[in-house]
Amino acid sequence: MIRPNPNILPSDWQTPEELSKVAAARVRAGLSPPAEIYQIQYRSRIDWSEFPEWARPLDPEAFDGCCHEG
Repeated sequence: MIRPNPNILPSDWQTPEELSKVAAARVRAGLSPPAEIYQIQYRSRIDWSEFPEWARPLDPEAFDGCCHEG
């Protein structure tokens, strides 16, 4: 299995699955995940169990429906 390059730019992924793979690769390399994974349209599509506690949102459901999201 080829591991995704942790240095891929956000413009290099096209789907939520690709974003998740890039984010996981960055976290495994000790880097922060792309900020896009925390956006509301992607948050529910990310398998947060693949990420360490420090990279997970506190409560992904807590901000659903807030006016500052999306």
